[in-house]
Amino acid sequence: MRTPVALALSVTLLSLSACESAPPTGTPDIDATVSAAIAATAEAGDQATGTMSDAAAVESPAPTLTPTVLPVGFGPGTWQVGSEVAPGVYTATDISGTCVWARLSGLDGDSTEVLFEDSTTAPATVAILPTDAGFRASGGCGRWILRPPPTPTPTPTPDTFRAPQHYTTLSSGESHTCALRPDGTAVCWGSNYSGKSSPPEGERFVSISSGAHHTCALRPSGAVVCWGSNKDGEASPPEEETFASISTGRALTCGVGRDGRAMCWGYGRPRLPEDVRFAAISVGDHFVRQEANGCLLWRDGSLVCWGHPSAPEGEKFESISSGASHTCALRPDGTPACWGSVSPPEGERFASISSGRAHTCALRGDGSAACWGSNEDGQASSPQEERFASISGGGGHTCALR
Repeated sequence: MRTPVALALSVTLLSLSACESAPPTGTPDIDATVSAAIAATAEAGDQATGTMSDAAAVESPAPTLTPTVLPVGFGPGTWQVGSEVAPGVYTATDISGTCVWARLSGLDGDSTEVLFEDSTTAPATVAILPTDAGFRASGGCGRWILRPPPTPTPTPTPDTFRAPQHYTTLSSGESHTCALRPDGTAVCWGSNYSGKSSPPEGERFVSISSGAHHTCALRPSGAVVCWGSNKDGEASPPEEETFASISTGRALTCGVGRDGRAMCWGYGRPRLPEDVRFAAISVGDHFVRQEANGCLLWRDGSLVCWGHPSAPEGEKFESISSGASHTCALRPDGTPACWGSVSPPEGERFASISSGRAHTCALRGDGSAACWGSNEDGQASSPQEERFASISGGGGHTCALR
């Protein structure tokens, strides 16, 4: 079975003090892993050729073959590794709309071959190993370009630098952050109150959401696993239910099922329509009349919100993110709208957005970040020279992936 591996991304913390500790370190560089795998494959082939006897070599000389030169880039579609796409690290920077790519274990088109599927509106990077079966990308990804092999560097010592940890996605909560490694295992740092930063061992996830005192994640099957505080049942997901996405708040967790139905568990559950299909949900960190705030995004782009001032009427949005006393959303043209306690910058267009407790951060199309709202702990002071693939606002901190 061939298994593509998504390139991991290093984490930048906009407020280290709020995270309480930096993310763990120690994952080896993936470019080097790809190069080593390619070299090992070539070496194995050389050794196999060397087992031929000298007599056989004289009697049947091997013909001179012209090596097949594979392209250094490819576009949308499903591609076979080795015959159509060369192994290596590829980047997609000319993204139009949403880029959806999938890790496959085969090329028969069976849904069970999808090991992990991800989507992004920011530049993406993926590593393809010689053992991969293939790779699938949507038209929104544009063209994937092969990066040149890494330049060998001296072996680092403890006195020079620590190798960075790498992740594929992350989510910031009230006082902790959790992320997923390329193999789907979870790692958390910051406060471990009620065990919210202690993910279960041996589990593999495709997405994760950090709340105030608990964390929940999705298995590839769509089943939900939660850990941390369960005082109000927020960490007790419904059994035998599968979800496409989840969102955690203070004492509430909500999800959108694969059939588009919304469901919540914990304290402050809103009254949700049963016969409506939704595209996304975002739970905040504030309670009004025993009901947690949040918003649901209908499939046509309209919103239904509860627990704080309602969303603008007649507007259509592509993504939403709720904080403690505010919600921000992106229109189809990338312009932001916020209601509640914060106001977005004027004249800006963004590719993604994330609301923390009292602040919001967003990424422009070039990967630069802009933040607004409360900045007591530096959570809204984004590094101006950095470029990120994703960003997540927490309580008094913000984390982002390079």
